[in-house]
Amino acid sequence: ALAEGDRSILPAAPGYPIFVSASPDAAAADGSAELSVTLYKRADDAQNAQLSVNGQDVATSVSTDGTTITITGTATGLIPGTATAQVSYNGQSSAWSISVPEQAVVPAISVVNNGDGTVTVTFEGTLQAAPTVNGPWENVDAPSPLTIPADQAQQYGRAVTE
Repeated sequence: ALAEGDRSILPAAPGYPIFVSASPDAAAADGSAELSVTLYKRADDAQNAQLSVNGQDVATSVSTDGTTITITGTATGLIPGTATAQVSYNGQSSAWSISVPEQAVVPAISVVNNGDGTVTVTFEGTLQAAPTVNGPWENVDAPSPLTIPADQAQQYGRAVTE
């Protein structure tokens, strides 16, 4: 007969670390994600730890502080949509989703002093001008490049896509 609390017939608890958490759930606007996984250390260290995103391995670092194991890495070049991140260690694996935002298109703008009392503004998209850096911004009805006299009142300019 078994005595109350007798665990001798039960299998031993596995020694591999227990998955606790993973982050992030959203990537940065530039399509990168700083991956971090936390494990609880039981008996064994994390062995053969590897992070991946969409099946592509990510350079992985492992650190241990007491019973906390942290696995980190940086994924870059993620395309907009949903990416699948995965951590593998000690024959175990866990996956989570990362939302990757659309990357903003930043239009170019440049200003050249022509040395003849004019400046040339070259831009993509729509040129906007304002008397202060905080606006109010108004569209400039002119094509690129735009050459203007340098003795006009100071203005701030920016290029935008609409």
